[in-house]
Amino acid sequence: VRAQWAKFIGETGSKSEVDVVIRLLADSEPRVRFFAAQTLGKLGIKEAVPALIAQRELNNDSDPYVRHAVVASLAALADEPALVKWATNESKAVRTVVLLALARQHSPEVARFLNDKTPQLVLEAARAIHDGQITAALPKLAALAEKPNLPEPLSRRAIDANYLIGTADGARRLVKIAGDAKASAAVRLDALDALAVWNEPFHRDRVNGLWHAMPDSRDAKAPVAAAGKILPALMREPSESMRLAAASMAGGLHVSASESVLLSVVGDKSLGGKTRAAALRALATMESPKLADGIKVAVADTDKPLLEAARQLAAKVSPADAVTLNAPVLENGTLREKQAALATIGSLPVPEADTVLLAQLDKLDSRELPPGLWLDLVEAASQRDNAEIKRRLAERETKLLQDKDTLAKWRDCLEGGSAKHGHEVFAEKAEAACMRCHKFKGEGGDVGPDLAKISQAMDRVYILESIVDPNAKIAPGYDSVLLTLNNGDIILGVLKTEDANEVTVTNVTDGKLQKIKASDIKERTHAPSPMPPGMGEVLGKHDLRDVVEFLSTGKTKDAQ
Repeated sequence: VRAQWAKFIGETGSKSEVDVVIRLLADSEPRVRFFAAQTLGKLGIKEAVPALIAQRELNNDSDPYVRHAVVASLAALADEPALVKWATNESKAVRTVVLLALARQHSPEVARFLNDKTPQLVLEAARAIHDGQITAALPKLAALAEKPNLPEPLSRRAIDANYLIGTADGARRLVKIAGDAKASAAVRLDALDALAVWNEPFHRDRVNGLWHAMPDSRDAKAPVAAAGKILPALMREPSESMRLAAASMAGGLHVSASESVLLSVVGDKSLGGKTRAAALRALATMESPKLADGIKVAVADTDKPLLEAARQLAAKVSPADAVTLNAPVLENGTLREKQAALATIGSLPVPEADTVLLAQLDKLDSRELPPGLWLDLVEAASQRDNAEIKRRLAERETKLLQDKDTLAKWRDCLEGGSAKHGHEVFAEKAEAACMRCHKFKGEGGDVGPDLAKISQAMDRVYILESIVDPNAKIAPGYDSVLLTLNNGDIILGVLKTEDANEVTVTNVTDGKLQKIKASDIKERTHAPSPMPPGMGEVLGKHDLRDVVEFLSTGKTKDAQ
């Protein structure tokens, strides 16, 4: 009754009972205190601020709902100086509500709590400044990044604050952290990542993924010189992840002073192919004149990651040479290497590329080309302006449209996909929503069968057909029925079990099992599969091929 009375006073706007409402802040029941605090804010009773503070001190932050009501009212009633007066109060509960109220006011004074003796409040202040985008307080959060052993959520926001402010001080801190061998690997990698995108600021936040306002200008050259000084040591780090991040930073910042260091890394067999390839890509990113020398070193090597990078980047030096490098791969490379070579050749604006692709189209027509390359070849050829290639592709498309086989236009998707990406599409692609109806290893919906073991029972053709033409074959136990009941109700569901007395279906409306007496059914007809047609077009051929690979192997990762 007391709580409802306090709520009622707030809704009526009457200020005649304010003293009673303030007294209710000390009530023994949290629900009463919640509505009393909320009402004081609604009524705009500024003289209630000390009572609200006292309420927090008295109850020692024992209820989060009451805390929320107090914070909302303090933010509405107290100005910034009045709140700051309580920022050093001995009570953690009081400091908490002051911090949160200042955050609601978007006040830079939140930065006071970055030095609070309670770690939880320091983190909360960092969240308020960074996630709440209190731009004026970002420099103070950025300065915190140099403190050792910060908890991960705090460290990430402090490092990102330096990236967001985009100043010389911010750049200096990030370079210092990246080069500090005593700092944790995660912190150093985060700093390197921020430096790598320093001159390509993106509005999607690095920490929480939300849109974040960026400053109108930033010091583009601030980190370049210092980054060049720490790069030689970074490229010799024992950790491969550190070396890869350092190379990415060098390329992203266009650290031209590091060109010789990167070229020496390309030629150093002791550092591993991934590191050497990353160094070569960094030279390409900064459009270094030493890229040609790097490619010469790479093509004379036998390391696969390095060779693959060289074949992809050779076009920056000479498109014709890039064709020469990539063409032999189509004969003796792995499937993935051949796919990458076709993609590269298709993008090269030289007639030599047309010659190679026409030869591959001959193999496609004679069925000599592995099925895992069909889609890649067609997509590479589709980029060309060559009249003969266009004629060949149009002729093939016409034959596919005339083919009575409903799978003809989709057979390019049978082989050659990525199981890893297929799993991501199956689990995450919103347009397809596969897991809304299907399970995989127990996770997902119940409308369709669990697909974890489909690879053991069915081949790729069956899996492909089930996706692009779901009504062609319906798995046993998943037949859809349309039931018209005696009372006029209509039920669409997936048939699970039935006997002489009862039918059990999974209702497609809510996914729940529903039992219907046989005597209540007036009419029963077979319905189309609940899986919608046109899923091939929804996925697109690349994603479709990847999903087929995932389901036909049952694997969520690609073979190394």
